[in-house]
Amino acid sequence: MNGFDSLARIYEPLERLSFAGRLQEIRRFCLPYLSNCKRGLLIGDGDGRFSSELLQHNTGIEIDSVDISPRMLEVARRRAGVRSDRLRSHACDALDHPYPTNAYDFVGLHFCLDCFSQDAIDRLLPQLEASLRPGGLLAYSDFQANTPWQTRVVQLLYLCFRLSAGLTTRRLPAVSWSDDFEPVARKECLRGLVFSQVLRKG
Repeated sequence: MNGFDSLARIYEPLERLSFAGRLQEIRRFCLPYLSNCKRGLLIGDGDGRFSSELLQHNTGIEIDSVDISPRMLEVARRRAGVRSDRLRSHACDALDHPYPTNAYDFVGLHFCLDCFSQDAIDRLLPQLEASLRPGGLLAYSDFQANTPWQTRVVQLLYLCFRLSAGLTTRRLPAVSWSDDFEPVARKECLRGLVFSQVLRKG
């Protein structure tokens, strides 16, 4: 069984217990910028709390959701309800998915890139960049470890996911987007422990 399958039904209460609603708040930060997007790609959306809100916020968008956990995708489809006809699920490793070129108006990466090794990140990001149309938006949310206390929290989170889901990654990868992207907006919360930023492809 995929390690994240076992967390599918309890992921939301665990997150709320740990961070209240702040992680969902930071995921939602990009929503006002996505009103005109017609086709979106989500990587590691998990239990679908973000995709369900995006489908409700933008009634015309169609979403490809790539996640390694089939059970997470099932939970996400149920959460989307009557809007699930605009949510296409792809149960696979993000590194193995065939990304079309210049296909998406929006790419969303919320608390997922921290699950990848540095080598995997270096292989994945160019594929995601190429899948985004010129003028398209990229939203990226994650943890950061710029202070000693942030580092300790991140280390504890990695330990928890190693024990509960078998995650082998042990440190935050360096995520660097190409010069084709320009910043649009950024938000931090939990004293800078988490952030979200919106970038536009030139």
